[in-house]
Amino acid sequence: MSFSKPSRAAWQAAQGSCLFELEPALSRQRGVLHLGPAGQCAQPAGAHSKLLLPYGTDNRLLAGWTLHSGTCQVLRGLTVERNQSEVVSCLPRGSTAGVVFSWAGGDKSGDYLAVAATYLLDGTFSCGLVPSQAKIVLTIRNLGDLIPTDSFDLLKYNHTPLHFVDAFLWHEHLFFPYYRLPHGPPSVVVLNSRGHFHTPTQVRLSCGCRGHILASSILPQQGFWAGVFANQTERPAWAVPAWDNTALCLFDLAFLRDASPKCLSNEFYSSSCETVPTVKKSPTLIHSDLSAVYATVVLNKIVVFLGTSNGQLLKVILNKNLEPNCPEILHEIEEETPVFPKLALDPVDSNYIYLASANEVRRIQVANCSNYVSHSDCLSAEDPYCEWCHLTNRYFLIFHICMQKKHIFRKGEVIIEGRNFTKELDLKVVLTGSGGCKREIVGKALNDTHMKFSLPRGRKEAKRVCVSAAKDKCSSPVTLYYVSPPSCINIRPNSSWASGGRKITLFGRNVNVADGVVISDEQGSHLNVSSYPENTTSCHFLAPAVSHAKASKIVDVLLKVENVHKSCIKLQYHPDPVFINYELQTEMDPHLELKLYKENDNLDISKNEIEVFLHYENGSHLETIRFSVQNITKNPKHSTVLCKGKREGQDKIDFSTVKIYVSKTLFFMHQYIFCILLYLILNMFFLVAFIVTRHKSKELTHQLSEQLELLECELRKEIREGFAELQMDMSDVVDSFGTVPFLDYKHFALRTFFPEFTLIFDESLTLLQTLICNKNFLVTLIHTLEKQKTFSVKDRCLFASYLTIALQTKLVYLTHILEVLTKDLMEQSSNVQPKLMLRRTESVVEKLLTNWMSVCLSGFLRETVGETFYLLVTALNQRINKGPVDIITCKALNTLNEDWLLWQVTEFSTLTLNIIFEKTPDHENADTCQTISVSVLDCDTIGQAKEKIFQAFVNKNGSLYGLQLDEIGLELQSGAQQKELSDIDESSPILEDGKTKLNTIGHYGISDGATVKVLKKKTPDVDYSDEYCHLILPNSETVKDIQGAKTKGKQKFKVKEMYLTKLLSTKVAIHSVVEKLFRSIWSLPNNKAPVAIKYFFDFLDAQAESKKITDPDVVHIWKTNSLPLRFWVNILKNPQFVFDIKKTPHIDGCLSVIAQAFMDAFSLTEHQLGKEAPTNKLLYAKDIPLYKEEVKAYYKAIRDLPPLSSSEVEDFLIQESKKHENEFNEEVALTAIYRYTKTYHEEILTKLERDGGQEEALKQFLQVKALFDEKKKCTWMRTEHC
Repeated sequence: MSFSKPSRAAWQAAQGSCLFELEPALSRQRGVLHLGPAGQCAQPAGAHSKLLLPYGTDNRLLAGWTLHSGTCQVLRGLTVERNQSEVVSCLPRGSTAGVVFSWAGGDKSGDYLAVAATYLLDGTFSCGLVPSQAKIVLTIRNLGDLIPTDSFDLLKYNHTPLHFVDAFLWHEHLFFPYYRLPHGPPSVVVLNSRGHFHTPTQVRLSCGCRGHILASSILPQQGFWAGVFANQTERPAWAVPAWDNTALCLFDLAFLRDASPKCLSNEFYSSSCETVPTVKKSPTLIHSDLSAVYATVVLNKIVVFLGTSNGQLLKVILNKNLEPNCPEILHEIEEETPVFPKLALDPVDSNYIYLASANEVRRIQVANCSNYVSHSDCLSAEDPYCEWCHLTNRYFLIFHICMQKKHIFRKGEVIIEGRNFTKELDLKVVLTGSGGCKREIVGKALNDTHMKFSLPRGRKEAKRVCVSAAKDKCSSPVTLYYVSPPSCINIRPNSSWASGGRKITLFGRNVNVADGVVISDEQGSHLNVSSYPENTTSCHFLAPAVSHAKASKIVDVLLKVENVHKSCIKLQYHPDPVFINYELQTEMDPHLELKLYKENDNLDISKNEIEVFLHYENGSHLETIRFSVQNITKNPKHSTVLCKGKREGQDKIDFSTVKIYVSKTLFFMHQYIFCILLYLILNMFFLVAFIVTRHKSKELTHQLSEQLELLECELRKEIREGFAELQMDMSDVVDSFGTVPFLDYKHFALRTFFPEFTLIFDESLTLLQTLICNKNFLVTLIHTLEKQKTFSVKDRCLFASYLTIALQTKLVYLTHILEVLTKDLMEQSSNVQPKLMLRRTESVVEKLLTNWMSVCLSGFLRETVGETFYLLVTALNQRINKGPVDIITCKALNTLNEDWLLWQVTEFSTLTLNIIFEKTPDHENADTCQTISVSVLDCDTIGQAKEKIFQAFVNKNGSLYGLQLDEIGLELQSGAQQKELSDIDESSPILEDGKTKLNTIGHYGISDGATVKVLKKKTPDVDYSDEYCHLILPNSETVKDIQGAKTKGKQKFKVKEMYLTKLLSTKVAIHSVVEKLFRSIWSLPNNKAPVAIKYFFDFLDAQAESKKITDPDVVHIWKTNSLPLRFWVNILKNPQFVFDIKKTPHIDGCLSVIAQAFMDAFSLTEHQLGKEAPTNKLLYAKDIPLYKEEVKAYYKAIRDLPPLSSSEVEDFLIQESKKHENEFNEEVALTAIYRYTKTYHEEILTKLERDGGQEEALKQFLQVKALFDEKKKCTWMRTEHC
């Protein structure tokens, strides 16, 4: 149901495919226009009104419908003057907002319609538009033909659809408030309508971090826009709303209009700036479940009318500081149906306001002035609609057309649990409602932990309750909900057996606040039964036993509310089920099959309501076999209950002692026992023996087939789920991750040069610096050291890294050294295996090349590759945590690496929790979201859930009030009850082998939509030992039902190979990011290669040519070994080298698979993979051929680029050297280099003496030795490097 803005002449309302014209007072219907069959407003199916916009002075109306690809009609009264399709949204959930305005556009002057609409949702349905037009969101159309004008460029959304809430004109500017689907943020687009249309302006809106806009209203004279904003979480219908889930905010329209820069974000195709301004407003009013708003001005006071999702119409009056009074209830809809977003005043009589809800429109008085019993009451209310009361002593009596407010449910006395109640005097309970309305009530302490108070009447809302002493601040608040009385809708099942005990689920509204369920029979006797609320809309109870069990009877189910019995619904009783016989088949012993035969009845018993077990005597012991019910079938003669079981022992069953027991329901077992007489048992035994003798082979085949079929079904289920997941998770990648936490260059270099060491810097050496800047000496030194047997590979790597630091500001010289050493290495390897050169890191030059690449490519890494690489790491983390992760082993269901695959996991489900953050006294006014929605798994430990909650808050707000993860705790909120959550407590299950199973979300029975509070609490960082387990259970427990009935019997069918599809689904989910990362590495931005890569590749080409190496594979391998193998793989496997993050072992395993695929792309070897090949090879097997072609093209493109001149290379190296001046204490590196020269002093001295032309170097080397000998007692000489 929707309606147009009323006029004095007529009033229009639409429902389905019908348009009604009504008298303004709703007293009479003037006429109706049918778009579908006459008299059938519900036809055609899916017809919705999307736009009702009156304009002009001659009863004209624009009416938009989902029909005919989003048609828009121009009407005069109920007469259609013209139609145009593809104007409004054709989607029932698609938004449409429009505004009519006059445009002075020269020869195109006239009346125009600006319409914002959503034509495409979920990638389907585009309202008849061609694909290039389906993302249009804003058009300007001439009212003459409703065709988009070419004077305005069509505005299209970019990535995700937008939901428009309203459109209005103010001071020649058009405003279009909207939010991005599905979770915001909210924004407004502003368009200047003067002259030619200028570039639209976009402004972000913040109303206490709420992500949705629900309703909109404008105060044109005051220049304000009022919006109702909601948290971006969609809670289940049965969930209790948070007290602050919606809010009213007022924005200054001039401020929104004049915001700069004049541009749009990347939400639109025509985006022109990366960030847009955000206007933050503190909420004017916070209230639960607001859904509608209309603002007006009466006697210079702003009056705001608000609708709620539970059917209330409220009135709020703002003072001169725009502060609200306590909301007044004007009307309550008995059915509690939501009030639609649009409210409108009656244009004929402004003492009435229209509201729409469900399929009705109501006309409600805007003031209840007659409710004031005294003149002073009337004055103190400051209601401008009753302003006359200060001018006269008589009271104007207004006829009250609203439904009289009946009993708003309340408990007479409320008990508060806490502590230290007896240590304080004058305890008061403070109730705070919307608008900050407070009421203090005196409380009475019962003992140190309990106090009670009398709850006053109130309207339907969520209030905060806290306790204060005489001069103390209020305690941390809890939420108290005022709701309407409970009512019933349905029960399931609607019958019970006479002996009682059947679980009955009652569905209704606010059933959780009932004190209990009462059963009343025809004699009027009342029987109280315990009820167990599941949520606000359902509770269950066990049907009590009734007399007269031989015949059916009907009883009344009542709800007990305080001392009143409220009529609810009917429940029918039938006689107890009658079991008449059974068959026990033992030929597949120890697997048994049992068929129970029962008389047909009207109870409609399900298999989950029966538990069957068998007793037989084994000597002096009584053995028990439990059966699982497979199905219940019915024929005209009787019903058959098929059961299957397995016995553990090897003994034979003595059929003369068999007794079959059937218990009805799994709750408070009422045992219905029957025993077949001995002679019947013997007869059955002989019958079974005969059947076994005759059909044993046939039955054996049948049983084996059933077992295979069961296994096949399980495999089919897992494969089908894996296939479905592949289709759904293709775009499961984060699209926003905030600022990339790059390490600074210094830490990047240190982690690359010294991956296993930490440096401590100290003092300087000038002479040694001069000595190593002698090229001949340095080359001789390196070659001499490498010939020493005790100069290990580790020493060579350390020496190369210290040398890189010592020459960090002399990159030109370091590059010359690299050239010389590389040529020497080529001489060594060219005679043996030239393809093996640079493959390993066994020489100083190989590590030196790695470091040189790191220095020279750090800028390219940060500017071109870094953001995509961080996105990959973020996406991997997100993907892993989307499924179960065993906290002990870190194995996960979603992974790329088979070694880290968690295949033992049972079924799990995703829950959305409403998270409330308890503000600390130091952060009470912090401008951050206090309530967010977080998805967790029911198999998450409390620690895992806490980490997800912490990360969600930090991602949204930057920090959690300065707290760290180990400084917060979780508390489950359930009404007035709180339960602290922790990984280990007294309820943690102890398994047979003594291991403790960690508590999970499911362990505490936390349901979807539950509310959890985050508290400031120091929690120890626990490293769980082998004494604990999480999802991977000890072997003794793997076939037991320790996680609930739904997993029973399934563990034995789980094999690792069934879950290998999880590797593929993870690969598919992140594939686009992986490819983007690879191509950012082997692409040439602006057709230019990084200087270091072009230089070194040309150097390798020149060396191959000089050595007359004609095999192109050799040069390809050299380049691969020097760049991707030596640098990129090291980066890809170690994101902690680039970013300020921690790398988990699991992420390391996944990145290893990606790094392997990366290197396979550079390989010249063609691998023929078979079915037994490793999964990490198979995952990317089909992608590698394409990657190889791209790599070859990359190498060729670099070679084809014009060669670099010597000056270009030197300029680049000098510039890089200057960037890193003073980054390191080079003298410390020199000290470390000296230690190696000291260790091998004699060998170096001998080499220098033998070589000619090294006299000056020999002299300096001896001087360095003498200098160090003189200073060997200095403290800096004793500083250890790691």
